[in-house]
Parts: sequence; C-alpha cells; structure tokens
Amino acid sequence: VGFFMAIMFYFGNLCYLYISLSYIQMLKTATPIITMIALTVARLETPSTGLVLSVLLIAAGTAVTSVGEAHFNWLGFTYMLLSQIADAVRLVMTQVMLSKLSFHPLEGLL
Repeated sequence: VGFFMAIMFYFGNLCYLYISLSYIQMLKTATPIITMIALTVARLETPSTGLVLSVLLIAAGTAVTSVGEAHFNWLGFTYMLLSQIADAVRLVMTQVMLSKLSFHPLEGLL
C-alpha cells in the first residue's frame, strides 16, 4: 500500500512539469473510472448499470477536456495516468486489507 502511495505521489507531482494545473484537475476526475475498473478486476465490486452509466459520463467529460487542451503533452498525460492507476491499486489493496484480511482501519493508513 505504501509503495503504491509513493508511486502515486511521484508521478502525480512529476506531471506538473508537463501539463497545466487546470488540466491536471480535469484529469483527476477520471480516478473513479480507474478505481471502478480496478475493483471490478479484483472482484471486490460488481458495478450496477447506473454506476457504469455515471462513470461513462465522467469519461466522456474527461475526453472532451482533453480534446480542448491547447498544450496537450503525452508525457504529462501518461504520468498522470500512472499516478491514477497507482492510486486505484492502493485503494483496492486497502479494501482487501480491511474487508478480507480483517485489518483495523488505522492499519489501512500505513
């Protein structure tokens, strides 16, 4: 969990060198999409139709902001995506620790 948190912070901070702050904030709206996919792959969550439609709406909005970005940079976008994937993996691992391994909630913070 700590390793993926470090990866999330590393790539999350690195992307500031390549893309604008406003664009980073828009890309962060995709984090629930990646988290839902990670939870589904780990078989911890079965998404409902309403949840999938909501997430698709978020994805469409994020795609529209990417098309309109004047200074799009693939490297910055990739760093932000890696940060979000690391965050999603961290959240899934925390969920496994708290639910299946019966860890105390404070242990999930470490």
